[in-house]
Amino acid sequence: MLRFPERLSGYVLEDPSEVQVLTIDERTLSFSPRSADVESRVILRGESGTLYIARASTSLHFHPLLEVERAVGEEAPGTHDAAAQSLVTPVSLMTKLMQGRPPAGFRVAHSARSILQAADFRMDSEQVWSSVHVTGIVAVLQRTAAVGTRVEIDPDRIDILIPELGQLRMIGADRYLLDDRNPSSTAYLVFIKD
Repeated sequence: MLRFPERLSGYVLEDPSEVQVLTIDERTLSFSPRSADVESRVILRGESGTLYIARASTSLHFHPLLEVERAVGEEAPGTHDAAAQSLVTPVSLMTKLMQGRPPAGFRVAHSARSILQAADFRMDSEQVWSSVHVTGIVAVLQRTAAVGTRVEIDPDRIDILIPELGQLRMIGADRYLLDDRNPSSTAYLVFIKD
């Protein structure tokens, strides 16, 4: 079970066929795997608009109840930019990218760079959020396959190398299925420099 510091307004399962979710109360959810080998992400939204990212995995150690606290890397009001940058983690930057709220001290630049060309889809950057050690990209996933084709994006199979940004640590998207109704989706990438 996960208990959050605020009421939840909703959640999205990366793969609903892998995890069953039971609502215990307005702040607590229980997760159960549907098979022996589960590895899936869950994005949850609090009533305040805060996004939480959880990982449901049968390979993790079991704890009957986990209390979720304030998001790691959230900058406190008046915090110096350099100090705030050092608090930003891949997860907290992913959350900020999804909320459209750049962390303190990050430079935001518009971009129109092609990031990935696959057989059925492409990914092009729209914004680059950068600091000394962490870079986030807001991009567009666009189906390039013929009309009537469904394209399922598997983020675990995407490998993007941009040496000047460091190593790709996280990738997310508003939608992983592109079809005639939704031929594009916003995507988010987080890179870390060692």
